[in-house]
Amino acid sequence: MALTPSKRGMNVTGGSWTPTGGSAILMKGMKSAKVDQNTIMVSEGGDGDYYDSFAVAAGASPDCSIEVNQPFIMIGAVPGPGVLLLNFNDATNAALVGGGGYSATVTNAIYQGTNLSGAHRTLTTASYQFKTFSPDGQTNPITFAAL
Repeated sequence: MALTPSKRGMNVTGGSWTPTGGSAILMKGMKSAKVDQNTIMVSEGGDGDYYDSFAVAAGASPDCSIEVNQPFIMIGAVPGPGVLLLNFNDATNAALVGGGGYSATVTNAIYQGTNLSGAHRTLTTASYQFKTFSPDGQTNPITFAAL
């Protein structure tokens, strides 16, 4: 039974990366995920302006990162393109369909490699970095859909 969606995100689950021509690699132990449009802004002022008097969004350079506490999932994965899927859950309904969460699909997600981090008496974590691009220069490679 779904409760009224809280419209607040809590937990990210159900992540996977499918390399082009390969099988999906499920992201287990997800601690965090970031999807960043990285809007490129150009701004300036003149004539003695104290603040910029003009600003424009000149483009975007999207990227994504995932942190997991099961760090060896992507060991052996070859950097390259694929599709990245992430579910950002609703705080009240989690990943329930129609529950208020969102799924992010990142096409042309180029896996850049794994960064491992560990210390004495702590769990090792891994951070996976992805860069993405638009083949036609116009279509956003990141789409969101309601769960």
